[in-house]
Amino acid sequence: MSKSVVFVEINPETSKIIRIFKNSHLALSFPQEIVKQSLRNFAVGEIRSQIVERATKEDGVHCEYCDRWLTSQTGHMHEKQFKGKGGEVSLENGVFLCYECHILGEHGDRVFQSSKIKEIQNASRNS
Repeated sequence: MSKSVVFVEINPETSKIIRIFKNSHLALSFPQEIVKQSLRNFAVGEIRSQIVERATKEDGVHCEYCDRWLTSQTGHMHEKQFKGKGGEVSLENGVFLCYECHILGEHGDRVFQSSKIKEIQNASRNS
């Protein structure tokens, strides 16, 4: 199976994706009627849309921690429990946060080690 195809859990009431399973063994332990396969990008987008919808009030989108007004483009997705620590991409584990709550509050002093960031830093040093 291609890495871009994942097993997902479907909410039987809404028919929307609510979780991307970490592995196929876990997915196969659930009832077949709520487990489907999906393209990963589509699944992440559907979960993200639902999280943004949950953060939306009458006057717009708000940070789920401090209630600051945001747009769907300025808000940050955050996993309450990181994937590296056993978390998953899911509606239950995801929150929509402002920059301050996400980077300064949740990540604190953590240094991001993205390979893209390292490439940019190396390119700027070599210029």
